Amino acid sequence: MILIELTAAIDSDGTEQKFYFATEGYQSGPTDSPPNVAFDNAIADPGYIGQSAFSDGKTEGASSLEVGEIVILNGDGDFDIWATYSFDGRPLRIRRGQGGAYPTDFEDVFAGTVASVTVTLDKVVVSIREKSAIMDVPVLTTTYAGTNVGPVGLEGTSDDLKGQVKPRVYGRVLNIAPRPANSSKRTFQVSDRAVAAIPKVYDRGVELTPGADYATSALMTAASLTPGSATFVTCLAEGLFRLSDDPDGIITADVDEKSTDEEMMVAPILQRMCGDLALTDADLDDQVFAELNADAPYVAGLWLSDQTTFREAFDMVAGSVGAWHGFDTAGVFQCEQLKEPAATPDFDIIEAEVMNGFEHGVADRDGVPVWRVTVRYRKHWETQTTDLAGSVSTERRAALAEEFRSVTAEDETVKHQFRQAGELVVDTYLTSAVDAQAVANRLLALHKVRRDLCEVPLNAEALDQDAMQVMSTGRLTHSRFGLSGGRNLRVLGRRLELGRDSIRLKMWG
Repeated sequence: MILIELTAAIDSDGTEQKFYFATEGYQSGPTDSPPNVAFDNAIADPGYIGQSAFSDGKTEGASSLEVGEIVILNGDGDFDIWATYSFDGRPLRIRRGQGGAYPTDFEDVFAGTVASVTVTLDKVVVSIREKSAIMDVPVLTTTYAGTNVGPVGLEGTSDDLKGQVKPRVYGRVLNIAPRPANSSKRTFQVSDRAVAAIPKVYDRGVELTPGADYATSALMTAASLTPGSATFVTCLAEGLFRLSDDPDGIITADVDEKSTDEEMMVAPILQRMCGDLALTDADLDDQVFAELNADAPYVAGLWLSDQTTFREAFDMVAGSVGAWHGFDTAGVFQCEQLKEPAATPDFDIIEAEVMNGFEHGVADRDGVPVWRVTVRYRKHWETQTTDLAGSVSTERRAALAEEFRSVTAEDETVKHQFRQAGELVVDTYLTSAVDAQAVANRLLALHKVRRDLCEVPLNAEALDQDAMQVMSTGRLTHSRFGLSGGRNLRVLGRRLELGRDSIRLKMWG
C-alpha cells in the first residue's frame, strides 16, 4: 500500500490544509498522527522514485533523484477546487506499508515538495520537486552596497564593487586575489565572515610582514600604520586585512577559515555548507559526516567569489575525495566515498528472483581500466606568470604559474591485458601532497580493474528493500556474465516503481 500526504494553501491568507491518499482503503487509528483520518483511494498512479549515487555509467560526481508524477482520479470533479489552491513549494511525503499505525508502521519512501498541480476533467497531475533542487541557488547572496565615501566604509564604491557578491572562504585557500573593500584605506576582504588566520599576504608575489589583529574593522581602520614598512594588519573577525602601503601590483593572500586542520577537513566543510544551505537537524545525520571524516581525513579549501551554486560547491569538495553527495528518498543528506563492494553482503539475489529486463554493461570509459591516476591539488586561486617582483624566487615563480600541483599513482602491468588502458585526471581542492597521494592510490586500486554494471529488476514485495539502499552491497547469482558463482556488487542506484511493486537496482563491481 502506498500512502501520500499533500499540503496546500487554500486561501489568500495562506491557510494550509493536508490531503491524504492511499492506493487502497485505509483509515488511521485514534492514537495515530493524524487520528481517525480516512485516506482517499483515488490514486491512479503513485509514480516512481529513483535514486542514483552518480549519473548513468559513472562512478564520480553528484547523486541524482528521479521522481515520477502522481496521478489522482478526478472524473467526478471532486478535486476541481484544487485549481484555486496553491501546492507549489509545499511538502509532499510518500510512505509504504501493509497497514498498522500511521505513520510509525510505514516506511518513508520519499520526502520532497510539490512543483505544480494540474487539474483536468478526469485527473489531477502532481509534479514533484526532489529535495536536491534547493542546492541550485548561489552560495553567496550578500553584495557590496557601493556606499564608500573616501576612507569611510567597507562597501566599495559605485564604480568598483557595487552589486558584486562578497566572497567566502571554506577551509584553507592559497593565493586568492581578494577585492579592495576600501581602496583609499588599502583594505581587502577575503571572506564575508570571520576567519581564523590570514598567515600570508603578498604584493606582486613578495611576502609582506604581518602585524596586529584588531577586534573590529573600525579599530583596524583607525590604526596608524608605518608607511614603507611593507606590513599588513588584520580584522579576522570580519575577514579583512589592511596594507601599510599602496600596492605595487596584484595583492594575494593565504587564508585559514578555522584554527585547526581537523576543522578544515572535507567532512566538516561539508557540514558547514549544509548549515549555510539552512538544512536542519532533521535533514542531517551526524554519522554520515563521521564516517566520511574517518575515510578521508584530508584538509581542503574553497574560495567563492561569484555565483557558484551550492550544488557546484558540494561537487568540488566531495569530489575531492571521490565521494557522492545528495539527499536520500527520505530527504536526509548523504555523502559517502565509493568503495569496493563489501566482503559481507547486505542482501542476496538469486536468478529466480530477477524479473525480465535484466541488463549487463560496463562502467566508466567503456569498461576499460586505467593504469595511471593523476590527482591535482594545492590550488592557486590566482595564477601569476607576469607582474612579479624581481625578488620572487625561481621556485615560487614556477609554483605561481601553475594552478595546481599534481601527484600520480600508476601500475603499468594493467596494460599487459588492457592495451587501451587509460589515465584518470582528477582536480581536487586538497592542500597536502600526502593527502592527494592517498586519494590517487585509492582511485587507482578502484579503477585499474574491469568493472561490470548490472541493471537488476526485482519484485519489490518479495524482497527486503530496506537492505537495498544506495551504496549497500548485494550478492548477485546468475547464470550469465560470469555471475554463476555469485559476486558481491555495490548498489549505485535504485528505482522503485510504486504502482508496479517492482524495484530496479543498478549494481557495480
